[in-house]
Amino acid sequence: MKILISIILCIGILTSIFSQQNDYNEYFAKKAQLHILVNDIDLANKRINGIISELSLKVDAINIDNQRLVSEYTLVTDKEKLDSLIQRFENLGSIDLKNIETRNNINDLEANAFEVEYLESRKLKYQQALEQVDPEADSETYRSLWNDIRETEEQLYQKRKTEMELRDDVQNSTLVFKVSEKTVQYLNDQGDFPDFINMPGLETFLYVIENPEKEISADIYAGGALRYMFTMGKSFFTVGILKPLRGRDRDIQGQANDIVTYSIGKDFYPRYLGQGKRTYFNPYSGFQLGGMVLTSEEEITHFFTAEPHLGLEIFKNKYIIVDFRLGYLFPLDEEKVKVMRGLTNNFSVNIVF
Repeated sequence: MKILISIILCIGILTSIFSQQNDYNEYFAKKAQLHILVNDIDLANKRINGIISELSLKVDAINIDNQRLVSEYTLVTDKEKLDSLIQRFENLGSIDLKNIETRNNINDLEANAFEVEYLESRKLKYQQALEQVDPEADSETYRSLWNDIRETEEQLYQKRKTEMELRDDVQNSTLVFKVSEKTVQYLNDQGDFPDFINMPGLETFLYVIENPEKEISADIYAGGALRYMFTMGKSFFTVGILKPLRGRDRDIQGQANDIVTYSIGKDFYPRYLGQGKRTYFNPYSGFQLGGMVLTSEEEITHFFTAEPHLGLEIFKNKYIIVDFRLGYLFPLDEEKVKVMRGLTNNFSVNIVF
């Protein structure tokens, strides 16, 4: 008999605990942030719209940026369905950000209910006082009480509106959902330093000096460089070395045996010629600022350079860019600008890592 009574008491205690937990769950609000990386943004958007239609989700906002390959959705769903909705969106790609926040609205609801009760009692007192005033004999008091009633009614309206918003916040959850494509297919030059990327590559370098001076340099230098692209706006830096290809005279000791080059640059797509969105033959222009180190048997000479250029993306997809560009390099040194300026052309390949 004692065992039976103990079991009944335990069941009662557990039932009470679960009942209280369910009561508290009625006051919990949930909201979430989710960022998913996908391989194909267009396909992802179609699947997202299919899920929205299938589940009849409320859409507060949609922002689709085809140039940056980013889509943002603000969706509203039942609180109980939020976790399953997040799981469906996670299946679209890889998770970059997932944040779920839970907030207990019980204190706000209780405080709001207390204020509503107080305002209703105050309104009742004003109404009772108003009934005792003769509007013709004491119009000023009558008008003051009437204004107090109207002000109280406005406050009551705001409090009831707040209560509705708090209860709606509990019943419905907001999901701020962002989806981005893992690609450089549509590189853009929005801003000075947009999203960073990891895109190393190599390039060939041909340097044809316009007015070579035998005591300083050969006629043509050729070589290669590391070209590292680090933003989606095609900002990059290069480090390379050039060797004499033509005009080398070993009897002239001051002539440069090799040239070490370095630069930082940026490319820009034209507004009306495709904006870099095609897979083949995207024209662009740009500039590089850097320097050269000339080494000979007698000395080492350094000077800074500037190089505007025109280029053509021969091929570009999600993982690789093949470029050709033609530039004109000139030293930022009044003694070298005449004898070291010249045409440059480069062929480069960059790969997404």
